[in-house]
Amino acid sequence: MRHFGVRVTDRYRLDDLRTVILENELLRITFLADQGSDIIEFLYKPKDIDFLWRSPLASRRRRPFVPASPIHRPFLDHYAGGWQELFPHAGPGTTYLKADLGFHGEVWGLPWKHEIVKDQAEEVVVRFRVRTVRMPFYLEKSVSLRTQESTLRFHEVVVNEGKTPLQFMWGHHPAFGPPFLDGHCVLDAPACRVQIGEELLPWPVDSKGRDHSRLVPEESAGEVMKYLHDLREGWVALTNPNKLLGIGLVFDPRVFTIGREPSGARGRRAVGNRDACRGV
Repeated sequence: MRHFGVRVTDRYRLDDLRTVILENELLRITFLADQGSDIIEFLYKPKDIDFLWRSPLASRRRRPFVPASPIHRPFLDHYAGGWQELFPHAGPGTTYLKADLGFHGEVWGLPWKHEIVKDQAEEVVVRFRVRTVRMPFYLEKSVSLRTQESTLRFHEVVVNEGKTPLQFMWGHHPAFGPPFLDGHCVLDAPACRVQIGEELLPWPVDSKGRDHSRLVPEESAGEVMKYLHDLREGWVALTNPNKLLGIGLVFDPRVFTIGREPSGARGRRAVGNRDACRGV
């Protein structure tokens, strides 16, 4: 196993769950293959700061399949923070073509197969893949990390293996938290509109002078969902100017058309009354 440049290993387990760890000179990123291919660590080495929020709950997935449910409890029972993939549904449970699609879909509750496709000092590539249970979908995700870059690249493919045309909802669910996240953080996004409840407002400053790009301070935070619509470009960035550190997501706006930014995000999902910022 290399100890320089970019490296990858799948030799280790966390609470008996398979992990895949990619790292280079700047980043260490840990995937939990047996738990939805969740990213449970996104560490920026120069400052020793993990961007992702972690619940006090440990990863508790033990069964090979956690059935999707229309209520949110099964998802939250196994939610330890980090970064999930949501497919073939996102949000509250629903029924589609007589199939029950549970809260946030299925793939978060499935073990994913994986293979190390490339393992060189200049670049590593890992391919994850999974098939859904209640719909005939195949989802493949390749992630790559290159030397001296602070960028994790995704290439994903969805295949309908059935004979009937199907619709789906697809999203990523990163939760950012302390020590990176605090009341000084700012969310930047291209020209768009922000939806709060039934209101559709200009971004970032609305007609009442409210700046929605700034996170609500911890002492006044509540669970307020903000949705970014009509993004002219496919990117969002979360920056902490006090720590001189930020993280951004770059995506195809034709595929991922709506971004979600909770203001403060405290409550049932922020287990233990800890801050979290989720989205996209």
